[in-house]
Parts: sequence; structure tokens; C-alpha cells
Amino acid sequence: MKLKPARLQWRKGMPFSLDYDDIYYAEGSALPESEHVFLQANRLQQRWQKPDSDYFTIGECGFGAGLNFLNTCSLWCQHKPATARLHYLACELHPLRAEDLERLLAQFPELADYSSQLQKAYPPLCSGTHQRRLNFSGHQVQLTLLFGDANRTLQRLYRKNGFRVDAWYLDGFSPRCNPQMWTEELCRTLAIFSRPETSLSTYSAAGGVRKALDSAGFQSQRIKGFGKKRHMLSAEFQAVENLPTPPVTNACFIPPPAIQDERQAVVIGAGLAGCATAYALAEQGWQVCVLEREASIASMASGNKRGIVDCKLSAGHDASAEFYLHSYLYSISLYQNLAEKSALDLLQPGLLYLAADPGERDRRHKILASYGIEHLSQSLSAEHATALSGIKLEDTTQYFPDAISLNPVSLCKAYLQHPAITLQNNQEVIRLTHENASWHISDCKGLISRSKTVIIANSQDALHLQQSKHYPLLSNYGQLDEYPHSLESRKLAHMLSGRAYVIPTDESVLIGGLTLADQFEKMTLDQGAKQNLALLARVNENLADSLDINNRISSRAALRCSSPDYLPLVGPVENTALCLELFKGLSRNARQPLVEEAVYQPGLYINVAHGSNALSFTPYAAAYLSALITETPAPCSNRVADALHPLRFLIRDLKKQRLPA
Repeated sequence: MKLKPARLQWRKGMPFSLDYDDIYYAEGSALPESEHVFLQANRLQQRWQKPDSDYFTIGECGFGAGLNFLNTCSLWCQHKPATARLHYLACELHPLRAEDLERLLAQFPELADYSSQLQKAYPPLCSGTHQRRLNFSGHQVQLTLLFGDANRTLQRLYRKNGFRVDAWYLDGFSPRCNPQMWTEELCRTLAIFSRPETSLSTYSAAGGVRKALDSAGFQSQRIKGFGKKRHMLSAEFQAVENLPTPPVTNACFIPPPAIQDERQAVVIGAGLAGCATAYALAEQGWQVCVLEREASIASMASGNKRGIVDCKLSAGHDASAEFYLHSYLYSISLYQNLAEKSALDLLQPGLLYLAADPGERDRRHKILASYGIEHLSQSLSAEHATALSGIKLEDTTQYFPDAISLNPVSLCKAYLQHPAITLQNNQEVIRLTHENASWHISDCKGLISRSKTVIIANSQDALHLQQSKHYPLLSNYGQLDEYPHSLESRKLAHMLSGRAYVIPTDESVLIGGLTLADQFEKMTLDQGAKQNLALLARVNENLADSLDINNRISSRAALRCSSPDYLPLVGPVENTALCLELFKGLSRNARQPLVEEAVYQPGLYINVAHGSNALSFTPYAAAYLSALITETPAPCSNRVADALHPLRFLIRDLKKQRLPA
């Protein structure tokens, strides 16, 4: 859905909503009102004195300029240790443009240290779920913004075994101006995300609002309002039987309850997927041990000198398209933050995409326009593209100014610098056995580790483990060649991508693009380099002709792990034998409703098959997996989670009668 940003009118320096004919806040009282109506009414300071409050989730309907969020973060940092974690989930149908947010927050200099972090993390205005991690002087706060209708976006996140909210802020425009924010349906949605004693507060004391809350199981009461307002509402959720939940299309994809009594995990594999997963869990406050087969990290497919973080596009608005777009946005934000605090070898030259033909070019432009995010890329004429790139380009291009290149090894090192992560090299895991409620992890010599939670992130080597050997993982041969600069490549100011991709650096130019299946044994490095140059010639013949294949600095080839549908496998690992029996009816009737929940290997997860897009996909996939394991707000909707679910291939094969019933 195309998002409509907030339409503001500034009246004597104060923001006024043209969408709802209402003010955002009263002059001179925004922060005191926020403190009274939301922080005090939800008794946050008192509740945060308790030792079981170190993991706390707040939900808000009506994010606006984020003043409640910033006020809450300030209180959190004053009263909680740096080891505590705050999760803040907020809905907004008409989010502010970045320039309006900056202008509005400038009126609150007392929050400058907090608002600067929010402005830096603020996502582009496209619909869906945007998750960002903010660090306020060592205090970790995870902000999940839902851009779109509050009821719909929240329902798309609801899971039977998912996160629950500890306190709600209802801060939409007044019921008179914005009635859809105060309906019984929305209140019921808030209720399914609540646990007994979840609190709620709102400045509104309207009878209709109180009725809607009471009907959903919130026991509400009128209390003293702020300033001249006589009353407001506070409420506490009481358990309600048979509360309606969003319909579930495929119950088989409902994830199992997480195991959280230890808050520690083992990750198998120290490539991009494994290191990203370890980092995401460590950021949630978990202790993580990473086991790596090789003597050094990122030594296989993740070991190229540089890679591109670009925006893979898909036609339509399906789960794949949502995953591609939000992976890109999430990864760019995460890498920029990491680069500020780690020795991350990152360059942001932007990328020029040269379509293979006019049809592809038009398709890509329509995709971006349909999401309303044309600002993520610019369509350039051949003349403009030539001036921008520094070399002669013959056709129109798409320019992605935020695209970056980075060194994957430096990224994995930056991940593993987290103090909650330990690394053990030269540990080849060959067997997992579940005994006494824990996974026993063994190499050829015997037991090397135990953990209740284990994540398989070792690419194709997942096929060597009994629990994951059934997945249809594919191996694709890829090669990256490095050349000394020619006169032509020295002119190149931006990355190029098309049939092949070109990454210019100060020292050299890198050429990639060869991806072949089942060719690793047959292809020599010289043959691969020759084919890469042939692909480059279809992007830019002059650039290809300027490079001497016999003068290249290096070539590196590796097998990339991918899946048949080009999406990674991210989620819980199913018990294959029990699931085959449970869903065997699909081999007789492929349209049989999937009403049974799957049976899973307890505490076992997988994160593999990112293919040539690992730099773009792995941060987002890791964030989702860590949310699943820690039962915290996810960065993606349920349909994306279902599209990534490892069980999808067993279900597919049963429907196609590829497996015995």
C-alpha cells in the first residue's frame, strides 16, 4: 500500500494536522502532558524498580513525532541498567516526513541527545514494519514502527507464541477527528497482545472509548487529566476467554514457544548468517557461543574482498517483495550504525543499475513507484548517468544513492566484537543429539558444547546434520575478480550492476557476476574471469575492454548456498518424521487446509541459503530469528515469516507427491 505522509500546517510555529483537523500537542505542555498521561498513568517508574522488568515492551497507537517515545527512553535510561532491554512498538498511519520531524523536535532541546538518535534511525516513508535499534549512552532500545493502519499492521504481527505488551499508550487524534483509532475492533486487537495486568492509558475520557476498552477486557477508570482537562482514562487488562484472534491461513507455520530460561545460545557457523544471528541475539541480552569449522571466520562464501548491499526488487506486493525491500532498508541502517563504532570497511558510493532491456527497466521503475518510495532510486537519462558515473553509459539507469559496498570479513569481525559473544574456531560440528532438555553438540572427537537453543547457520554443511539434511539446499558457483585500475575504471565514481557488477575502490576495481550451478569442480579461475568480463561487456563494453585478464590481481571462487525459491530458510527446524505423518494427507489432497500445528525440534533453528544476497538479507533475517527466539517484536509481518519458514519445502513436496506418504 502506498503511504500518505502527514500533511502539516505550521501555525505560529506549532504543527497542526490537516488530515485530522487537530493539533499534535498544546504549546508549552507537550512533554509534561506526555509524562502525566502516559509515563505516570502507566506507573512506569514504580514498575521498573522490580527486578523482573529488565525486558519491557511498550505499544503505542499514534507515534506522531515520537515525543512519548523519547520521553519514555529518557525515563528508562535514568532508572534501568544498561543490561536491560526496552522494546517500543508504535503505529502511525500518516508518519511525518523527515524534514517535519526535524523541525518539530527542534522545539525540544532538552531531548536533543535522544531526538538526534531517532532522526538518524527514522526510516523511509513506505508502508510496513520498520525496526531500528537505538543506543542511548549504552542503553539499548529497540523501536519497531508500523507504518499503516494500526489494526491491520498489528494483526499482521500477532503470533500465538509471540511477544506481548506490558503497557499501551493510546495517543491518536481525538475520537471526534479520528474515530477509527478508538474502535472496539482495535481495542480487541490490543487485548490479544496483552497479558494479565498489562496497563493502558489515554488522554481521552470519552464514554465510547471507555466502552470499547471495557468490551475488550480492559478494566478502565477515570483519573485526573492533565492541565485544564478534568479526566483521562487508565486501564488494566483482565484475562478474557474466547477473545477473537486474527484468522490463521496455515497453522502449520505457527512457531513453537521459545525456550528462554537460560538466555544463552550456540550458533553453528561464523559466516555472514551465523555472525549476524549471534549479534542479533547478543543485542537482545543473550550470551552466544559461535562454533566455526575453519581456522578463521568468513572463510568460505562470506570471504570475498567486497560485496554490494543493493535493493533486489520483485514485481507485485507479495511476501518476497516485502522481504527484499525491508531487508535492504534494515541492512543499510544497521551497517551505518556499525561503521560508527567498529572498524567496518564500508564505502557508500551509490549504485547505478543498468537493466538488461527496456522491459526490465520499466518493470523496476513501476515496482518502486507502486511502493511510493521513488526517492530510494532515481531514474537517470544516459547523459545524466554518464555525468554521474564518470564513464560513458548508453542507456537510462536507476541510481540507488544509499547502496553501499563493504568487506564481509570486517563485518563478521565487527559482529563478533560484541562482549556477549564468544568464538571457537576449528570446531566442526558433525552431530546434534537432544538429551535431558539440551542439545549436545559434538565433533569427531566427542562433545564440545551443550545448549537448550541452537542455530544452524553453516550454509551447505547443514546437510551433514541429521536434523537438517532434508532441506533442498542448492550450491551456486560464484567468482569475484580484482584488477588494477585502468584509465577507464579509474574514472568510475559509483558501483555498476546489471549482468555483472563493478565495485571501484581507491586501490583496484572488483568484477563479479558469474553464478553457475554445479560447476565448481569444472570451472577454472581463468575461465570464470573470462566469463565475468564477457558479462561486464554487456554492461559496459569500454570498461570490459580496458581490463587485461592476464593482469588481474586475484580471483576468488566459492559455493553460495541458496534455495529453490531464492528466499533463505529462517526459522524453527521441524521434526521431519512427525511432520510427514502429520501432513501426509497433502499427498492425496494438495488443497487440504493446514489446520494442524507442526512438531518441531525443541530449541533448534536454522538460518541459511542467502545466496548472492547475503549482505542484503542476513541482518534482517537474523533480526527476525532473534525476535522469534526471544519472543520480542519482529521486524517483519507474518506473511514474510511464513515465506521464510523452513517447513515450506516439506509442505511443497508433500503436495507434489515427491515424498512417500
